[in-house]
Amino acid sequence: TWIAERLRGRGVEVDAHEVLITSGAQQALALSFAQLLQKGDPIATDRQSYPAALDLIRTLGGRSISREAQQPTSAQGPERSPPKLAAAYVMPAMSNPRGQTMSPAARRQLLASGLSLVEDDAYAELTFDGQPGRPLLADARDRVFGVGTFSKTLCPGLRVGWLVPPPQHFAPILERKASVDLQASGLGQTILERYLAQEAFDVRLVGLRRFYRRRAERLADALHRLAPA
Repeated sequence: TWIAERLRGRGVEVDAHEVLITSGAQQALALSFAQLLQKGDPIATDRQSYPAALDLIRTLGGRSISREAQQPTSAQGPERSPPKLAAAYVMPAMSNPRGQTMSPAARRQLLASGLSLVEDDAYAELTFDGQPGRPLLADARDRVFGVGTFSKTLCPGLRVGWLVPPPQHFAPILERKASVDLQASGLGQTILERYLAQEAFDVRLVGLRRFYRRRAERLADALHRLAPA
């Protein structure tokens, strides 16, 4: 219920019964990729992307292809058209490892592509300006697999994440998850539920954003001083 309310605040039309609690975002990604990929299927990713997601794609027999490589060029010619994609894995709010926000033009292009999209929203709440923005899930509910987690904002060890799949995929994904682990940790969920009922989560986020901004600025400063371009 808490997760659904949070997502509705960002424009997603979702009810609590449509949110599947997972063992961290990693399981949510695994369930999404397993639902979408057949052996050999290509999936578009950023040129640099989350290593554990790329490992999952390979483990499931898929192939990750840079989204940039999908842009046709004159050098490709008609005989070298890009392969037909099974889906795209993206981190629009804040990418890993670059920490970038997807441009409006790239967002429009993705939504217009008709592809199934696995949207990893793990870092959305940690944007330095405090505005996580509207997820792709809000604009293409029928083909976006929305992935989130408390690991980055609260505690990795609780292993509490979530998946909001397109409605038509919910039942088979739930069946697949039940066959793997029956359910995500009830203890972890109870601890988290009590924490969220008693603590000001948004106040915590303000402190986290300030903390990570300082670290990013110090790293950028060190790179400019010690490893100039």
